[in-house]
Amino acid sequence: MGSVFLSIDQSHIQEQPKKIHICSCCGDSIVGEHYILSQTDMLCSEECFKIYRENKFNRPRKVCKSKNMCVHCKSEILTDDFISHEHKKFCSDTCFQEWREHDILIKCRRGELSFLDIPKEIREKYDGRISKRTVTASNECVICGCIFYTVKSERRKTCSPKCLNIRRRQIGERYKLMRIGWNTPGWKGGVSYGVYCQKFNADLRRRVRAFFGNKCFLCGKPQAENKRKLAVHHVNYNKAACCDSSKVMLVPLCEQCHGKTNKNRKYWEDYFETILREKYNYKCYYTKEEYNNLKSEECSS
Repeated sequence: MGSVFLSIDQSHIQEQPKKIHICSCCGDSIVGEHYILSQTDMLCSEECFKIYRENKFNRPRKVCKSKNMCVHCKSEILTDDFISHEHKKFCSDTCFQEWREHDILIKCRRGELSFLDIPKEIREKYDGRISKRTVTASNECVICGCIFYTVKSERRKTCSPKCLNIRRRQIGERYKLMRIGWNTPGWKGGVSYGVYCQKFNADLRRRVRAFFGNKCFLCGKPQAENKRKLAVHHVNYNKAACCDSSKVMLVPLCEQCHGKTNKNRKYWEDYFETILREKYNYKCYYTKEEYNNLKSEECSS
């Protein structure tokens, strides 16, 4: 088979016109090589470049005048006749008076200015908008000692949020100390740090837990659910019970129940002692022989 050539009519395809650049100096169209100074400035020849350069550097520079802005109306102050107050500039006396009245109203609402310190003409003009409750005796800040005014119902003792944060920090540290050591309401003379008897060891505590089936004596929670070993509690709160002549009364308690026994100690002492006397005849742990026999029976089974 012979090859077939197709002729395509391209008469309908129009060429896109090229972008024409104009010289920034003489205004003629640029063809061929040219000088590019920026995206907007282009020169057609070296002569135009010299002329453009001379005009640019010999051009008189603009003198930037400082713009004075009125604080109240935000308009530019064009004349030298303006009012200055506390490093603030106002274009006229009207703007200054309006700004002054507005500033006094804000200070009065915040409690920074007393009602009696407001000028009489402003007080009569804004009698309904100014709260007369600000007529109070001057208060002294407990942190920095500054004098400030407050509303009667507010009863604040600091002059600013900065002093308020310092006072809150001081109060927090004071309450933190009240929850430590002898400052706490439940302080019992340091009995929690008493010396335990040497016989009150890990082996004895293990036999006490095994005697009561490794369950809490009060609520019956197993030791596996407690997520830690059951605490062995002294019923009579005597940590030297195993070494002196007093009765040894020990019961295993979970973490929550053990925390309850720190209050109303007389009630819990009578409660545990009654159960041990009536139900167990004051026996609260296995002897070493009984514990070993129990372990051997469990292993054989």
